[in-house]
Amino acid sequence: NLNMPLVDSRTYARFIGDESVYNQELSGIIGLNPSEFEMTMNNPVGATGVGFGAVQVKFFLDENENGEFDDGETEIPNVRFYIEGATMEKTSPGKVPQRAYNIPAYTKLNVMVDKSSFKNPLWTPIHDRFAFITEPNGFKNINVPCYTAGVVEGNVFRNNGKNKSGLAGVKIHIMRKDSSYSEEIPVFNDGSFYKMGVPPGEYIAYVDSMQCALLKVQPDNRTFAFNVKKSAEGDFVSGINFELRTQEYLAGNVKPQSKSENKLKENFKNKLQEMSKPADAASTQALPAKTPIAKDTIEEPDLADQVSKTTDTKSMFEPKNIKEIQFAGTSETSVPKNYVEYLNGLADYLKKNPSLNLALIGHTDPAGDMTSNMNVSMRRAQSIANYLMSKGITKNRLLISGKGALEPKVDNYTPAGRRQNRRVELKIVK
Repeated sequence: NLNMPLVDSRTYARFIGDESVYNQELSGIIGLNPSEFEMTMNNPVGATGVGFGAVQVKFFLDENENGEFDDGETEIPNVRFYIEGATMEKTSPGKVPQRAYNIPAYTKLNVMVDKSSFKNPLWTPIHDRFAFITEPNGFKNINVPCYTAGVVEGNVFRNNGKNKSGLAGVKIHIMRKDSSYSEEIPVFNDGSFYKMGVPPGEYIAYVDSMQCALLKVQPDNRTFAFNVKKSAEGDFVSGINFELRTQEYLAGNVKPQSKSENKLKENFKNKLQEMSKPADAASTQALPAKTPIAKDTIEEPDLADQVSKTTDTKSMFEPKNIKEIQFAGTSETSVPKNYVEYLNGLADYLKKNPSLNLALIGHTDPAGDMTSNMNVSMRRAQSIANYLMSKGITKNRLLISGKGALEPKVDNYTPAGRRQNRRVELKIVK
């Protein structure tokens, strides 16, 4: 018996009197791969391979981003992957493609790619988990496109007006503008942060606004836009810097650092002086009976009463007059009761104007993570759309989207601000 890598050879000899009989058996797998014009042999342990399928997987850099392996594109050798129950071919250095045998036919199997086996840590497969089904006594060819990812880095500074130093412990969120990729990046002790493996594309970065509220700081930039360029070597993006300004700095107890800030603070001071002047009799009479008082909550609008008293619903629902729907709780997604009559009026208006469509854009406060906020914002928009559909508005007239906490209407540093940001915008689309 001679068990070799490519074939298992068994030789038998039998002697009966003056006669002798010799018998030799060869077992293993002979595979013909038409796409590669290649014939392969393999000797898997424990099975003959009859009736089973095989797969060969090739990883390559998809330089033109068409998802297919084209002439001239770089093949990536020695990438490890795992298929449960299959016999993995032992590969030599530089081996492309790689194969697995003894795969049960017509069975869906999962492939798990070991990303740590890539020679270049910036090489990243489009999918590191996928499934396939093979046929008996045949090769399944799978080409896995990969891209060269980028590296992004930056700093977070705390500025109290007197000195500026690195701020540790906060989180930086980055999100691709098409929402196909998002990551949460921790900031190191010196205030720096970096992230490897960022796919090419246009991005925005922002500091976690809930943490800013807890730390009582305000970022100089609400979002930072940057672009990871497609490159064979991988792009390196630096200078994604945020300055978080303390309440002392914002209150003007320290000298502003720019002419624009001086102007803003001067205007603010003038406003305060005007508000502190005693009101004369004429101005007092001109005030409404109930003057709004700034506080940390927002009164729910009485839109039901407004609709019932409005005869000109056409002007009420014109683009410049249309209202947004606000939600009381952080995770609340059901239609607020005090907006029901308003939505009834909106439905009637849309019925009378069948050429108009309605865009519904959901938003949240920053209390949750990126994924949960996107889900809540979509569910808010969908709940309003479902109500309008229940009133006879067809689905194809309603354009639904969710922005999570990425586009706040006001800042999130007070409960009142966060409540205004929990909303669904309504926009008439012609």
